[in-house]
Amino acid sequence: MMKKALILPTLMAVSVSTQLYAEGFIDDSSVSLTARNFYMNKNFYNNTVNQPSAVSWAQGFIFDAKSGYTPGKVQFGVDLLATLGLNINSDNTSRGVYMVPNDDTTSWGDIAVTGKAKVSQTELKVGAISIMNPVFITSPARLLPQIFRGGSINSKEFDNLELTAAYVNQVNHRDSTDWEKITLANTNWRFKQQAETDAVYFGGGYYKFSPKTKAHLFYLNVDDIYDQIEGGVENTTALTDEVNLLTDVKYYRSRDIGDANGGNVDNDMYMANFGFQRGAHKLSLGTIINSGETAFPYLYNSEVGVFLDTWPNEFWNAKEHTYSIRYDYDAKEVLPGLKFMTRYTYGNNIHTTGNQSLPGGNQDLLGGDNLHESELDFDVQYRVPEGTFKNLGLRARYAISDNNMTSSAQIKPTKETRINIDYTWKFK
Repeated sequence: MMKKALILPTLMAVSVSTQLYAEGFIDDSSVSLTARNFYMNKNFYNNTVNQPSAVSWAQGFIFDAKSGYTPGKVQFGVDLLATLGLNINSDNTSRGVYMVPNDDTTSWGDIAVTGKAKVSQTELKVGAISIMNPVFITSPARLLPQIFRGGSINSKEFDNLELTAAYVNQVNHRDSTDWEKITLANTNWRFKQQAETDAVYFGGGYYKFSPKTKAHLFYLNVDDIYDQIEGGVENTTALTDEVNLLTDVKYYRSRDIGDANGGNVDNDMYMANFGFQRGAHKLSLGTIINSGETAFPYLYNSEVGVFLDTWPNEFWNAKEHTYSIRYDYDAKEVLPGLKFMTRYTYGNNIHTTGNQSLPGGNQDLLGGDNLHESELDFDVQYRVPEGTFKNLGLRARYAISDNNMTSSAQIKPTKETRINIDYTWKFK
């Protein structure tokens, strides 16, 4: 009789606990699996040295499970990201592909776990974190996503204000199976070396003055290499009943700090982008001006949170002035899910004689100063919006890039093709 008396309340307690646990933690969870087939071809042309194409064709799988939060004043949850890449056919992948490991590895991937806690509108994450803001981006632009390890906090406690901060100390790159230190990108030997850092910190936030006007301010510290201050404003203005003006203005200030393991960093970058949108059509005009002694610094194998997301080229050289025109078309009224983009970008006033680690100290190795580069891009993408094949996505990108640097330059004139087919199963 005593055992029966104990079993009943125990079962009731387990039942109540399970219901509470399910409320939020399970009920608000999401689980998905994306299969991505990705082909990339970098055809190096117009070069005095014969450079064979760099080709990658691979199959990837991305399993993404996110829990909700447990009930209570302090709520808890956990996320899981598992990735797997399978090399189908790849050659010369060390030449700027960053999609598959550049050794004989045929399969790679990782399992990353994130613990999270939430109090009111403030969320803390520890473990594998994904970040996207003007000074720090977790790159999604290849077969598998880039992953950083550290901790982040995000708060929306105050109306119209979002604050965020993070600390990261390791990265698992898009083409790697290993966790490693974060390093400075050193394309064309712009800095002293591809310096490693023990830690990266950033903090900042967004403030909405109105539904159409948002400002942001961020600070980034790459320990013993450089720091960066960014500020910007984004605004939408109705010019007529049918035409909107989209404005995006940013400023970045970058300087070397501490032991300056990457050498001198001295860059001010000013940028402005103006988009004119009418229905399904958008025409954008943008410019970026680099000033100071060095190129714009950024993290290796990563990206920069600006409007100009070109593919073979960077447009971050010392003293470079860049101009861009872009056209976007969203065919949602004709064929929902279909989008098209084309863009032409031209940069001049490139200085390379001040690059700090040129082999042999040869200041003319890349062609000297007052150089130029250009890129023409095409992007077509289609995602099935409904029906049996909902969540099937197809995307094709083609770029023609050129510059008048010498054949020693690491970024060479290229005709680049990217094709990917994605399908996502959403289990919850």
